[in-house]
Amino acid sequence: SIGNLTSLLRLDLSDNYFVSIPSSIGNLKSLIVLSLSSNLITSLPDSIGSLTSLQYLNLALNQLTSLPDSIFGLYSLVYMSLHSNDLSPPFSSFCALTNLLYLDLSATNVTGEMPDSIAKLQTLQYLDLSNHSLSGDIPQSMGYLTSLVYLDLSNGPLPKGTIPPFVFQLTQLQSLRLSNVQLTGPISHSIGALTRLVRLDLSVNQLNGSVPAALSNIPSIEYLDLHDTLITGVEEGAIPRDIPFCNLQKTLIPCDPRPQVANCHTDCVPNSEKDERRDEIDIAVKNGGTRCAQNMKKGIHVLPETILPDLYEE
Repeated sequence: SIGNLTSLLRLDLSDNYFVSIPSSIGNLKSLIVLSLSSNLITSLPDSIGSLTSLQYLNLALNQLTSLPDSIFGLYSLVYMSLHSNDLSPPFSSFCALTNLLYLDLSATNVTGEMPDSIAKLQTLQYLDLSNHSLSGDIPQSMGYLTSLVYLDLSNGPLPKGTIPPFVFQLTQLQSLRLSNVQLTGPISHSIGALTRLVRLDLSVNQLNGSVPAALSNIPSIEYLDLHDTLITGVEEGAIPRDIPFCNLQKTLIPCDPRPQVANCHTDCVPNSEKDERRDEIDIAVKNGGTRCAQNMKKGIHVLPETILPDLYEE
């Protein structure tokens, strides 16, 4: 029985066809790493809450429809991935796990409003809530998550309106993805405060105005995606001429003058076509912007190695 392996530190049962986990797993009091990803698991035993030494928990790509309450008492967790499950716990439940560095809830049905208590997750460095089902507004207390280096809120109902001010407080960010979240208004010059950004995706929104020159304050920028927006121009010097990837397709940027950026994809718009293009972008935003749903997530590894110690990856 697996419950007899009481000295086990690491258990990896990923990429199998398990549909359940025995309750005796709760006997593995020394377990630090548990990976059950890519199985057919539909539920977890309450005894998983007995794994009080657990630091790494990967349950991604299963068929989970619920989580036992005991899982939110695993206060030693630093890594938790639940992506691609049919879960619907309230987001507030995760705010008790205050040692988390990595939290992936993408492609789940995590519900409810994001509470002010998210500020408790001050050590969090990676947060992926893409394709979420959250409601209400994102609290400004999210600005206290100043350790974040990766934030993905794309393809969901939040945030909406202008880019939330708390974003510009997250000055350690290296990757920011807010694609297809009903953003409106101009890109604030405060974007220049994110001087460590490597990747920025604001595509498939109704952002307008010009790409601000403040973007030039970000020397590390390598990936800029503003396609399917209502952007009408680029302020001088805003985009580095040698940026490796830049997408300004399906915007309202005119043909003359065309942005002088070597690797920038554009399809400039004659003035006579601007109103028609606006209609196209409105439709693209309402239909979910599927053209860019996965572009940025592929191959992004911007986290410090300290998030995944050797023990987790051996």
